[in-house]
Amino acid sequence: MYFTLEAHNARLKELVELKPNALTVVSYGLYAGVLDDGRDAHAWGKKFASNTHLFLDSLKDIPTTITVGLPPPSNCSKKASIVPCPHCQQNYLKGLRRMWHHQKAWSNITWKVCVESHMKAYVFSYPRKTVAIVGGRNLTDSNWHDFTMEVVGEKAEQIRDHCNEFSSNCLPMNGETLKKIAVEFGLPLQQAATC
Repeated sequence: MYFTLEAHNARLKELVELKPNALTVVSYGLYAGVLDDGRDAHAWGKKFASNTHLFLDSLKDIPTTITVGLPPPSNCSKKASIVPCPHCQQNYLKGLRRMWHHQKAWSNITWKVCVESHMKAYVFSYPRKTVAIVGGRNLTDSNWHDFTMEVVGEKAEQIRDHCNEFSSNCLPMNGETLKKIAVEFGLPLQQAATC
């Protein structure tokens, strides 16, 4: 079990260095330092360095599918069903643009998106074994109190199969899909035009 973000990240790094044949990641949300306008905060120096960014960089030669679960938009308006909050809408659209720019920054990865998932797992498939890291850690550098645990053997294979089946039913993360999500939630499409 990994009770700290540091221990979790260290184990992910070790598993990547073992060069899996494939990696499947499912996460509720994503942030690796790429902003909604495409700027990469990682380039601004050590203060803005992101372990998630380094993890994604380390996947260059590993066939990887990452499926990101997105929450529905929040709305702080007391009359939400009548008058949506433009600030909340704008923040959600920025989040969609941020997803799009992450996908562009790591184009070697197959990116998928779903608005109905809260799963969190990293499944490493090797020729003779499967290792799954599961639990509450998203694909971010969030240091909230949480933990992950390592699963191997038949249970890891079941997790892999579940994650792969789930991901196969999700949409590709691209501008068209993100615009569809914006429309589905009634967000002003003209503000989503940069996706």
